[in-house]
Amino acid sequence: MPGSPSYLAAAGGNLLAGLLGLVFALLAGEGLVRAFSPCPDYGGGIRPAFYSNLFEYDRQLGWKGVSNLSTPYYSKDFRITVSHDAAGYRNISPPYVPGKDNYLLLGDSYAWGWGVEDNETAAAVFNHRHPDANLYSLGIAGYGTDQAWLSMQQHLAQHPAYRYRGAILLFYFNDFGDNAATERYGYPKPAFVLTDSGLQLTNVPVPHKAVPQDIPVNFIPEPNDWTSRIQLLNFVFQKLPGLAAQFEEKDLTAKNVGPSPETLRKIELTTSLLAAVEEDCRQRGMFFHVVILQTHDTQDENLAAVKLLAERPLHRVYSTPLSGAGDYPILISG
Repeated sequence: MPGSPSYLAAAGGNLLAGLLGLVFALLAGEGLVRAFSPCPDYGGGIRPAFYSNLFEYDRQLGWKGVSNLSTPYYSKDFRITVSHDAAGYRNISPPYVPGKDNYLLLGDSYAWGWGVEDNETAAAVFNHRHPDANLYSLGIAGYGTDQAWLSMQQHLAQHPAYRYRGAILLFYFNDFGDNAATERYGYPKPAFVLTDSGLQLTNVPVPHKAVPQDIPVNFIPEPNDWTSRIQLLNFVFQKLPGLAAQFEEKDLTAKNVGPSPETLRKIELTTSLLAAVEEDCRQRGMFFHVVILQTHDTQDENLAAVKLLAERPLHRVYSTPLSGAGDYPILISG
């Protein structure tokens, strides 16, 4: 009977059992996340690599990696070691290996290796899986297609004896904006503009600008608050949006989402840049592939823009399936 001592005792027992079951489920979830999909939060906010003495001014490229660098680097959700070779690029393999099929990897932070260890970058993983080949990364965080092309030209001019089979560019939707800008992340950069006679390089030599480098890489940030220590919560906020995006039906027609006139101009500029890189590679006897990366942020106008780019008449354009930031392929073919 409700209100009787035996009823209250049974109800209290059920409530206690439910609470204990919930606590056990949360603890089990925390353990599973830590074991199979760690989501630490080291606090202090995202620490941009551009302000921690990892990069420096370059009169042709805007910025480049600091040469012969090896340092810990802590951001909001990862702790890694960053190592640059003598040229300022993040590689654990040499730039060229005689007797192997040699390739160049171009791009921004995806090619550089944002959030992963030196042996987990795209080039390092590829070389580990393909011992008969050598993929050398010219990727630098923040680079647009323009800087990626210029870095390739600079590298090949410095090493005329190297004979690469091809170049692979990792392209992300923020490269549209990078290509149209003369300054990014506080750094001036070179930029191409479309004229009646084709692409014209501007802002070179790149003006020097003192960018403060006052965010130490060796300071271990503390979690922002107690909730930051719960990796199950971090998983919910960090990973579930990306997982949901994989199953979400993207109907741009129904949502009436399309590129703005400004974005269309950026697509035209980017298309011209990619065609110029392809022609440059062809004249050097190299192939050129573009890999369009997609993540859960590739939605709405960004998704429409990359779809338009993928439809342009370029030689080899690949799109990755919608996925997490680290799940991208490197495609090599003749």
